[in-house]
Amino acid sequence: MQIYLMSYKLIDMKNEDNKNIDKMSNNEDNSLDIYFSTNDIIRYFDEFNKLNSIYDVNVLFTTHLNNICTTIESEILVINNNKEYDFYYYENTENSQLRQRIEYLIEEGIIDWAVSSSEPQLIMDLQSQLSGNNNNISILIIPFICENKTLGVYIAFTEQKQDKLNVSKIEFIKLLANFAANRINIFFNYNISNSYKEKLLELNDRFVKTLPLTTFGDISFAVLKEISLPLQIIESNINLIESGLGNSLRRMEIIKIQLNSIKETISLLSDISIDAKNTEPEIINIVEMISETVNIISTQIKSKGISIDFTHNNITLFTKAIKPQLEFVLIQIINFFAINPNERNKIFINVTELNNRIIQITIRDESKGYDFNTYEELIESLKSNTSLANFYYNFQTIKNILKLYKGRIESISKPFDGTTFKIQLINQDIDKEK
Repeated sequence: MQIYLMSYKLIDMKNEDNKNIDKMSNNEDNSLDIYFSTNDIIRYFDEFNKLNSIYDVNVLFTTHLNNICTTIESEILVINNNKEYDFYYYENTENSQLRQRIEYLIEEGIIDWAVSSSEPQLIMDLQSQLSGNNNNISILIIPFICENKTLGVYIAFTEQKQDKLNVSKIEFIKLLANFAANRINIFFNYNISNSYKEKLLELNDRFVKTLPLTTFGDISFAVLKEISLPLQIIESNINLIESGLGNSLRRMEIIKIQLNSIKETISLLSDISIDAKNTEPEIINIVEMISETVNIISTQIKSKGISIDFTHNNITLFTKAIKPQLEFVLIQIINFFAINPNERNKIFINVTELNNRIIQITIRDESKGYDFNTYEELIESLKSNTSLANFYYNFQTIKNILKLYKGRIESISKPFDGTTFKIQLINQDIDKEK
């Protein structure tokens, strides 16, 4: 977090004579200098960190601002994702003079000009002057900037004269604006985090309700569960910022990294969940389907240090099936490998075309392996293995799914030679021609 200090006259706290904090002294040239201690900076930081809403930010910011220039009415605009200004309702009504003036300033591009300057701006209220009102009202515009991004704008009517807004006052305003912007940024990130939680719950609910295989809903929930970690990290860092502990700038960097991670996962989940609505067989691009599934399952197994190496030699291989069912097949096999990671911590997936009629998906690892020669032997061995018993029913389901589409699955595993699954599906393009 950037803290502006260059123009402040800091009081030595060891000097017992320095009792007047937040006071201003008149110089011969009628300029005003602000005197305060380093403890006051900490106090401002703590005060803003205790706020719970943008309304509270407006109230506290105005309270401290009134120490150097009296405000009459104030408003905070926040900048939304469309780069537009949103009003926040305080004591102001739709008919308030400030709101009307703000709408005029937005239309004329004056707010944009003030934001682009990144500096507090004090301008004459021309409309008040033109109406014959001689109360010398000015408009104070203060951008709220955090991490080089403008989050909002504070706008107020004030009786402050332009020639009285010296460097010392401007730097004091920028200090307060910095604290306000950091708090608003925390609100934004907290809201984003909550919206992601709601989105994840919605996606998981959609998985469970729309997929014909309820077990796939369980697997999708396991994937979603992985996202709880970055959410916990975000919440912990927000709590640390609120308590004033540690480096706030570093906390915000961690929050941004975790939010980006969640954003990527949600994007992948959204793609799959949209397709999950389809419960009738459809033409599926096998390579695209595997790529999507690998991307989403990777978020689950990467915590174990496992990666997936996916290769193919033809991106136009199609089959006809219910897409979520094929995704279920892939996820179950990948999770089977992830239970017992191999020394290389890598799973290999390859897609090839056999005799222009069959699509073959090979999934293998290089683990110590088991001891079976057929898929049926694997299923039987799972039945008596308590640590892998859950896969017994799921692998039975895989076999039944593939039968629906005239496909098949083979498997072989030898000690110290890894395990290989081969899935074969009809190439739909060739099947159509026939």
